[in-house]
Amino acid sequence: MDYNRIMQEILNIGEELLKSGAEIFRVEDSLYRMCRSYGFVRSDVYASQINIQMTVETPEGEIITQIRYIEMTSPHYDKLDQLNNLSRYVCANTPKQAEIHERYEKIAKSKVLAFPLMVLAQIVSGTSFAIFFGGGRNDAIVAVFASAAMALTGYWIGKQEKNPMIYNLVLAFVTEMVILLAEKMGIAIHSDRIMIGIVMVLISTLGVINGLRDVVQRNFTSGALEIMNSVLGALGIAFGIALAMKMLHGGGNAGGAVLNSNIFVQAVSVSVGSIGLAGIYQIRGKKVIYSGIGAFLTWTVYLIVRQFGGSYLFGMLLASVFVGMYAFVMARINKAPSTIFLTASVFPLMPGANLYYMMYGCVKQNLALAIEHMILLVETCLMIVFGFLLVDIVSRIVMRIWGQEYHIGKIQYSFIPYAGAGFVHSGKGAGYDELGINAGLINRFRLSSALDLNVELRGLLMKGAFGNSGPEGLAGLTVGVTYKFKKRGWDAVPTVPMVPESQLNDMRDRVNALKGENESLKRDLVEARNKK
Repeated sequence: MDYNRIMQEILNIGEELLKSGAEIFRVEDSLYRMCRSYGFVRSDVYASQINIQMTVETPEGEIITQIRYIEMTSPHYDKLDQLNNLSRYVCANTPKQAEIHERYEKIAKSKVLAFPLMVLAQIVSGTSFAIFFGGGRNDAIVAVFASAAMALTGYWIGKQEKNPMIYNLVLAFVTEMVILLAEKMGIAIHSDRIMIGIVMVLISTLGVINGLRDVVQRNFTSGALEIMNSVLGALGIAFGIALAMKMLHGGGNAGGAVLNSNIFVQAVSVSVGSIGLAGIYQIRGKKVIYSGIGAFLTWTVYLIVRQFGGSYLFGMLLASVFVGMYAFVMARINKAPSTIFLTASVFPLMPGANLYYMMYGCVKQNLALAIEHMILLVETCLMIVFGFLLVDIVSRIVMRIWGQEYHIGKIQYSFIPYAGAGFVHSGKGAGYDELGINAGLINRFRLSSALDLNVELRGLLMKGAFGNSGPEGLAGLTVGVTYKFKKRGWDAVPTVPMVPESQLNDMRDRVNALKGENESLKRDLVEARNKK
């Protein structure tokens, strides 16, 4: 076996994993597992955002070292999913070098989302988050054009510039120019909320969170690099916004981070916005829908905590624990990296507004505003990291308890969507009757033969006749469990197939014919006996 070639193919997979957006610990773990499957006596792997170093000892005692430099990373989660499956296949089957290379080349050539669809995803994401952050109808219209301008600029500059700081600077500058021009024309009302919604995909707080996770897990160098890259990206956004404000002599209405006053609109806009982000991150298939559902559930958990008097940070902690658990379970159900489900689902919790106003305070020389939002930014990131770490610790304990033979990937998932319409009646005072439209999704996770987890999402929309002038909405989340007492199965009634009447007649004729033959044989037998 040519161990040099095998090691090269393993490094190819690791490099493409890192380029596609995999976490450092995932890359290292995948490389360790693949090396172990080929019988290497020892393997040492070190990965960071800029290189991968790997040294192995073959069964014959030969020491091999290879280093791979990483030029640039760009999230492509569909490719990440395929590479994850390839690494599983390599571990299970230990194929020859030629087969690994053939499968790897096929994945490496995976195409990105078509450019018109990427523009549409950017528009859907930016507009939805602008509404989520309190933007009105005019702001939504401006967000559509600003998002399109950002997507077109990103398509062009992405081919010219690989430096993330300069890339973010140019995109933020162009986007802010469009928004501020619309504000000067009297179209945009809340320029800050539009900008926050649109640059959610650029604001690198998720990178800070992943960097802090790496530091906590003792990957100090990679964690520091991740945080540094995020800070440089944030500085690029700040410089771009500042340059646009200076060129237009100020501008930038900063009324503060105010979410949409309608909770139902918050939940819907954050779900649609996360679906748009899923497209930007190259998530494909049903995983796109799971991203929207995850974002909706995450924000619902946060709202419930706040409704019952919980603090902002406590709500962030519990919501981050929930989204971590959601990503863990969905990863096992779909046999895909949890990153795919975590990235878009956690975006409602991202402190993008805090980062924006911190930068805005620096640009406007408002030190108090900058410090206030900087503290909130750090606290929020720490709460999210702490929530993720809690899920990591608990999941590892659960896996150890169940042992190596336990695979949560065998969880069965089913869902029932429903929609309907009817009249909503209020008995207070004179009473009201209004037409209401309702829809929902019943989700069932079969955890074992005895236990099911049930999650129902439902919403009701009706005309505002109960004290408000505009339309009213009602959203609900119900979580429960189903326990099946023994006996947990049943004896199915055998299915009797229906027989056509024509076939029955043919069968009757055949039976009658056989009866006639039988009678004839009886007579022949009697006659033969009489002759004797």
